Amino acid sequence: MSVARAVEFRNAVSSDAELRGRLMGADSPDARQKIAADAGYGDVTKADMDGAKGELSDSELSGVAGAGMVTDTANQVADAAEDFWDSFW
Repeated sequence: MSVARAVEFRNAVSSDAELRGRLMGADSPDARQKIAADAGYGDVTKADMDGAKGELSDSELSGVAGAGMVTDTANQVADAAEDFWDSFW
C-alpha cells in the first residue's frame, strides 16, 4: 500500500511486545501475514517493507540526532531488524 503504512507497522512491532512475540513465534510467512492482518496491517506488502528499510521514525531520528556516530550496538540492532523483515514474507 505505502511506505508510510509499512513504517507504522514497523513502529507497532517495535512498541508492542506482544505483537512482536507473536510475529517472531510464527512458523511461516502465511502465519506472520495473518498476525499482521489481525493487527490491522493486512495491507502492508513486502514491497512496502522493502521501501521502508531506509525510513526512520520520529523516535528513531530523535535517538540519533546529534549523536555524531552510530554505535556497534545500534548497527547490530539494525542488522537484526533487517534480517527479521527480510524473512517476514
